[in-house]
Amino acid sequence: MPRSKRQHRHPRQRQFPKLPPLVAPVARVEAPTPPPAPEPAKPAAVSPYIFSAIKNGVSVILTGSVPSDGVKERLLARANKPGLEVFSAEATIAAGAPEGFAEASSAAVDFLSFFSDGSVLISDRKVAIDGTARDTGAYDAAIARVSGASPTFDGGLAIVSVNIDRPLVTPYIWSARRLGKVITLTGYAPDAKTRDGGAENQKKSAPDATVINRVEIADGKPANLSWSDATGFATSLISHLKKGVVSLTNDELSVNGEAATPESYDEAQKMVATTMPADLAKGTIVIRRPTVSPFTMTARRDGDIVQLSGFSPDEKTAASISDWAKRRFGTALNDVSVKLAAGAPVGFDGAVNAALLALSRLNQGSFSISDTTANLTGEVPFGAPLEEIRERFENGMPSGFRATATLTQAPKPEEVTAETCATQILDTASKNRIYFASAKATILSDSFGLLDGIAAAALSCPVARFEIIGHTDSDGSEDANIRLSNARAQAVADYLVKAGVARTRLETLGLGESEPVVANDTAENKAQNRRIEFRLIKSQ
Repeated sequence: MPRSKRQHRHPRQRQFPKLPPLVAPVARVEAPTPPPAPEPAKPAAVSPYIFSAIKNGVSVILTGSVPSDGVKERLLARANKPGLEVFSAEATIAAGAPEGFAEASSAAVDFLSFFSDGSVLISDRKVAIDGTARDTGAYDAAIARVSGASPTFDGGLAIVSVNIDRPLVTPYIWSARRLGKVITLTGYAPDAKTRDGGAENQKKSAPDATVINRVEIADGKPANLSWSDATGFATSLISHLKKGVVSLTNDELSVNGEAATPESYDEAQKMVATTMPADLAKGTIVIRRPTVSPFTMTARRDGDIVQLSGFSPDEKTAASISDWAKRRFGTALNDVSVKLAAGAPVGFDGAVNAALLALSRLNQGSFSISDTTANLTGEVPFGAPLEEIRERFENGMPSGFRATATLTQAPKPEEVTAETCATQILDTASKNRIYFASAKATILSDSFGLLDGIAAAALSCPVARFEIIGHTDSDGSEDANIRLSNARAQAVADYLVKAGVARTRLETLGLGESEPVVANDTAENKAQNRRIEFRLIKSQ
């Protein structure tokens, strides 16, 4: 039986009971309109209206009253410079600012840049300024800013008080620097009178120089020192320098420079030693001798008159030159002017030595040395070895020197009587000593010129006979002194014979220490007793 068709029915949908909402619906409520904000309270007015800008080292403080936060912030930004700390907590907002306050307060903050410490006070329409300038340039600028018969500040405010101190500098310095004909003054002076007076003193002491005055005015000079006296001394001192610096540091003087001339060198040294202000201490003093070019020495002989002048590199050489001249010319040396200077060529002293030796053997003549060139001209006494003198001069110069001698021989002297001849010999011998090597009979070259003159005198009386007597001091034994004195007398006779005096005209005798002219109690007296004596042997 066919199956009956099953009727398919849609599944039944489940019916859930309707639940009430979990949250009750909220009714919409309109928010109330807030009341209008109250207007900000206006700042109270103050009188007097005071504002201050104060600088203390690296701190800037703005205090007092300002009309608004905006003004305060602008002033704060204006004061905020590199290296400074700015504080404005004490600046409060207040009404009552005077007309022009914005400009004046800004200018007050700016004015602090002139100060190391100070303040600018605004009280209503009046401004008071008080402070210490940070340097001399700032002082000058600040003073210029507030100068005038009726000074006014920015914004038209009246300046009623100004007290600006010069900067207190330490160390307190001053210097004069010279290079050729320009002298520059720098450093500090306590006031304009001292500053300008120093420049005027410099112009008077160095009238050939251009003076540039860059001295600034500042406080801080040593209390015990007259700055005017100290700078006056310094300006006078540098007038003797060709180049260099004279400086003051507090109460101490220092010098470093080269003298303009040998005379200036001597004067500068004398000033430092004797005329420096009593309250001024000596620092480092270096005054160099001037450099001379050409470096010269000259001498002239005219019979019994000898003049010597020129330069020496140092005192030791100058003393040697003077000693050589005295030994070779004796009393004929009457004018010596040797000045100390720099610039001498190597061997200059040796050149002068050779030139003096040559000149001592002339009747008259001169020599000149200029750097490394030496020239000799003059007349050689009759009988003296002209070629030997020339050769000793030209070949006796130090290495690097070039020497030329132009010499003539004096004619044979006219014949005179024996008495006149003896007088001439004694007169010539009295002008100097004959020098020997110590304890020997060797005649030193210092005496060649003297013996040349004695020989020339002896040749004027060809028949007169003379005795040459040697004397010694008391040093050594009596017998030894007799032998020494005799040997020295013989050495003198040999020299005269070589010059042309006949041996038969000369006799020698040694008396040793037996006939002193002074007591043998000092070195000077012993030198007088060591001598050669000439006596005319009268005809029988």
